[in-house]
Amino acid sequence: MLEAQSGYSTVAITFVVLGFGMGLAMASATDSIMGSLPLAQAGVGSAINDTVRMVGALGVAVLGSILSSRYSSDMASAVQGLPAPAAHAARDSLGAALRVAAQSGNPALAGAAKNAFVGGMTGAIWVAAAIAVVGAVVALIGLPARERAELPMAADGGALEAAAA
Repeated sequence: MLEAQSGYSTVAITFVVLGFGMGLAMASATDSIMGSLPLAQAGVGSAINDTVRMVGALGVAVLGSILSSRYSSDMASAVQGLPAPAAHAARDSLGAALRVAAQSGNPALAGAAKNAFVGGMTGAIWVAAAIAVVGAVVALIGLPARERAELPMAADGGALEAAAA
């Protein structure tokens, strides 16, 4: 798994794999949503699709909160003995912790901050992976495997309009 010394290439490869997975999942999810509705309700399907994506944005915020909470918790012991403003800043963000470490000549604080950040990121990744697995199981069990009903074709090759109910 990731460590503070892993380097950018490990993180970049992880993000590339994540990006491909998201690209494949989003296209399939959009197709599933739009394919489950008749053409007359395409607007409803589009709205549902947008709503699902907004819930995803909420998920990113939750994962960020998990990372931040774990980072702050892991930094509690590392900032003991620092002046209160410096300790507060170091517990709030990695950038501030590295700045405090550089200004105070404290390489142990920098190492602890990097490890705390990676620990928080790893925790958030595990939560995201668990949610993805649960989502995949729910999708396999709950989504119908049916195709959209096609409209009958007119003699000129165009689709006939659905009769108003």
